[in-house]
Amino acid sequence: WTANNKKWGAGALMFDGSNDYVSVPDNDNWTFGTGDFTIDTWVKLRARGGPHQVFVSQYFADTNYWMLRVLSATNKINFRATSGGPSVGDFETTSYTLGTEWTHIAFVRSGSSAYIFVNGVSQPVTTNTAWGTLQNIAGGMGIGWLDPTNGLYLNGILDSTRIYKGRALSAAEILSNYQAGNIEIQTRSGATSDPN
Repeated sequence: WTANNKKWGAGALMFDGSNDYVSVPDNDNWTFGTGDFTIDTWVKLRARGGPHQVFVSQYFADTNYWMLRVLSATNKINFRATSGGPSVGDFETTSYTLGTEWTHIAFVRSGSSAYIFVNGVSQPVTTNTAWGTLQNIAGGMGIGWLDPTNGLYLNGILDSTRIYKGRALSAAEILSNYQAGNIEIQTRSGATSDPN
């Protein structure tokens, strides 16, 4: 937890890349099946490279999990899911690479399509494996890691992480989430009520 290096509110979750994580007990709210969903978060990496760094995941075994992460070799944003062994969805940014500044990321499943938004802008996505069914995983949600065996700890800060089950946020909604808090104050002077 950090109150000094946050994006919004009173503080953010800070992870050291070696053993910090948050675990949330299993819940049907992140059993996605074949339905639409959105994962939306602010992230600030403290270091690039090293092992893959997981933002949020649900894990039971190496054959049953889903995760949103940054890939170690390329620094591309990736969502990957397996069910009983085979991949049932694997998507990554085609060219965008994550840096160490505060970045808003949204991953969206909408029907048979996948979208990755960075700072409110849809990015080209490479489909490594098309969508299948994300089965119910009998395991908790991990924030800042994948699981005790594989680790894949985040070396960075997460803020305002949200999961929307059953909703593929629109581009306008994602842009609104990104812009929330970016308040612009304008001062105008003149004798008319015309805003121009």
